[in-house]
Amino acid sequence: NKQQIVAHGVMSVAVGECHLLTLCVNPEYQRLGHGRKLFMLLLDRAAKMDVRECFLEVRASNAGAIQLYRSLGFTQIGERKNYYPGHQGREDALILSRNLPLP
Repeated sequence: NKQQIVAHGVMSVAVGECHLLTLCVNPEYQRLGHGRKLFMLLLDRAAKMDVRECFLEVRASNAGAIQLYRSLGFTQIGERKNYYPGHQGREDALILSRNLPLP
């Protein structure tokens, strides 16, 4: 759709590492592969900049995002307690990482 933003992502890159800061897909377009396609594009660009490892944080309750990241080879390496503000208190973040480039 050329009239509407479907998804956006932001990644920082420094000294051989990248950090996914945000990956958002319009709710009307979720579960259609847009997040996967955008994230793979970001990871490919990072790999072309000699990035060897990528990190991200995700809400522990965000099952859809966790499933996407795990399907792309990310594994949990840690947890940040009470990282995200929520409607009913704070929520933990899972820290995930994977080596690049993608196979």
